Amino acid sequence: MNSLFNDRFVLKCSTALASVAMVAAMPAQAQSADDEGQFNAGGLTEIIVTAQKRAESSQKAAVAITAVSSDDLARAGVTDAQQLTNLAPALHIDSVYGPAANFYVRGVGNLVLNASSDPAVVVNIDGVPLARPTGVQGMFFDLERVEVLKGPQGTLYGRNATGGAVNVITAQPKIGQTSGSITASYGNYNAVKLDGALNLPVSENTAVRIAGLYSNRDGYYSDGTGDEDLGAFRVSVASDVSDTFTVSASFDYAHQGGKGPGSTAEGLDYNDRIGVLDDRAGADVYERVISPAPYPFNAAGFAALPGAILQPFNEIEGVDSYQDNEFWGVRLQADLETSLGTVSFIPSYREATLDYLSPISPIILSNEKDKQTSAELRLVSPSENQLQYIFGLFYFNERVNSLNNFNFEYTSFHAVIAPKVDSYAAYSRLTYSITPELRISGGLRYTIDKKSTNDLNVVENVYCPGFFDNYEGGPATTCVGTPTLPVSFEVSDPLAYEGVNGSFLDITTNPNRGKETFKKLTWRAAVEYDVAPRSLLYASVETGYKAGGFFNTPDQANNSFQPETIIAYTLGSKNRFLDNRLQLNLEAFWWEYKDQQVSHFITVFGAPVFATENIGKSRFRGVELEMRAQVMSNTEVNGTVQYLDARNTDFLYGSATPPNTGCPSGFGGPGGAPFYVDCTGSRPAKAPEWTLQGGIDQRIPLGETGDITVSLNTRYESGSYTGIELLPSQYQSGFFTSGAQVGFTTADRRFNIAGFVDNIEDNATVGFSQPHNFAGGQLFVRLQAPRTYGVRAGYKF
Repeated sequence: MNSLFNDRFVLKCSTALASVAMVAAMPAQAQSADDEGQFNAGGLTEIIVTAQKRAESSQKAAVAITAVSSDDLARAGVTDAQQLTNLAPALHIDSVYGPAANFYVRGVGNLVLNASSDPAVVVNIDGVPLARPTGVQGMFFDLERVEVLKGPQGTLYGRNATGGAVNVITAQPKIGQTSGSITASYGNYNAVKLDGALNLPVSENTAVRIAGLYSNRDGYYSDGTGDEDLGAFRVSVASDVSDTFTVSASFDYAHQGGKGPGSTAEGLDYNDRIGVLDDRAGADVYERVISPAPYPFNAAGFAALPGAILQPFNEIEGVDSYQDNEFWGVRLQADLETSLGTVSFIPSYREATLDYLSPISPIILSNEKDKQTSAELRLVSPSENQLQYIFGLFYFNERVNSLNNFNFEYTSFHAVIAPKVDSYAAYSRLTYSITPELRISGGLRYTIDKKSTNDLNVVENVYCPGFFDNYEGGPATTCVGTPTLPVSFEVSDPLAYEGVNGSFLDITTNPNRGKETFKKLTWRAAVEYDVAPRSLLYASVETGYKAGGFFNTPDQANNSFQPETIIAYTLGSKNRFLDNRLQLNLEAFWWEYKDQQVSHFITVFGAPVFATENIGKSRFRGVELEMRAQVMSNTEVNGTVQYLDARNTDFLYGSATPPNTGCPSGFGGPGGAPFYVDCTGSRPAKAPEWTLQGGIDQRIPLGETGDITVSLNTRYESGSYTGIELLPSQYQSGFFTSGAQVGFTTADRRFNIAGFVDNIEDNATVGFSQPHNFAGGQLFVRLQAPRTYGVRAGYKF
């Protein structure tokens, strides 16, 4: 039956793509060569991208890409990563703990909670890859565009791009031009945003650009969390040293304050958005009663025995959300035009200092210093060559020193994490034009990742004397009460600990060390055919790789995980019809993962550990249809439909404690683990079957005065799981999220003002959820933004 379904799936996708290609050829073939020269003269605008390391129209790039222009970003008021989700249907972004933004493409991603885990979707800022997902904070202002590459990018982007890549391209200085812009907005939750840019000529061949952002907003939750307090600026310089040599450099800085992301608990009215620190919920909710355990010997054997009560978060001394994070970086790019092509050298250095406390589940207190250095040297041939080539060398270095306290109130895990990464890669891409319309291409990348870690973990457990009694007729109740550990990096003194009803404190200290080198050759093969001047048909197969590594655990013998690999097949068609007024793109994809890495909390020797494990195999396949149309001279509509069939085809892992999971589980796990979890055949989290997006922009001309523009958009996601445990309580039904904007722009295009509203439905949708596995499974969720509205005004000169 499965084989029959696979055959039908391939047949349907192939038939649909072939049909589009045939239809594309009919109207497009009637266009003359002269028409091609007028490609941008009317109709839909073009977006030039550099996804394949050379400038080309997004419609001519034989890759699965969604490009978001600067106008679209400005119209949506994007200032943080999460807002991109509404502009790229295949993309899901959520901030889980502190400043971390976790990226998922078509359900593929990884929960990056500390420096031991790596993302599966790489984010690049002007060609510089960011090792940590925290690095995107303060980047979304004064942008040229954002490119979302779907699927593995193993040859041109390399490591940590098994799910895709997100390229953030900033606006560059314009030589010989004095210009600028400023935009201000105000909305509910006292949301104030100011951003602007100033472009100044320094000489006839040099210019400087200064841009900044200030964003401040009250929290979405009643305890003040879910707020924003962000300030950032960027200084860029560009110089045409000669006709063949150009140099650009930039420095950026951002500071993130406020309380940070918030959460609430399952069972509350999400529409009230009550935060976990809020008193108004009442002790009956936040004095979290531990549910009866399914097994007599489990995590509840600590002070939190079945029936015990833990303190409300707002009564724990020292628990008050905050974040005080800094990010900065420098980048240089030198381009030399030669007879062989353009030689580019791009060195960079970035640094982040993190200090935050996030009482979501568990309470996390973190101090971290991230440092990364990278350098890329590449040669890109002229685009008109019959044989086009790209050759490159890449070096990446990362050093992290991180202090983390995962505090579950009656058990605490202090982790000193100090990973080091040195990565080297050489890559190439060749494209040969057999005919002007038919091209074949292939690429190789060889990567060497040297990883090591020198960590320390300290575990504090509050034990009940009753824990050692035989389980007869029910749990011991010697320690029922509120045995809570302090929230601190300082290791508690057992003699100073004031136990509750006879409880006592046990402390264990373990080193965690590891060193390993990972090597991998990734490759790509593709064919592309211009069915007509504005119709492209392409097919590709590409592999990807994410290195293995280490996680902090008391079990020194089992502290590593192996590389993740993927092979992806893509069949696509990109088309412009009706005199460049209708765009219709169709893509079918099939991704097969092996040893996919999943990061989550487990229990090791009675201690909570944030581990990365290889779960086996998974498959992601589907179809995406994208449409844009200029139905009238002043009316443009757009829409995207994505169907995703995602399955964990081999997802079996062990658990040291009775697992809290929606998958089948029981005694006797792999590797001698006491319990097993088997999620084989299940649907992964954050992978909705259907994702739909649609919008309309209507311009109403007012003659010499200017014009009014009305914009409407909506996005739909079918039901999906919001956490990797796949619990029934983590399943979220399908929902719509819509927005609207009405704006006025003067005839000279210098001044504009608009009123906007997002999430018109005011849906309290869940972006991420996690059970408190050490407190009877209480589920905590992070909600997406509620309804927001306001007014925005801007001026350009």
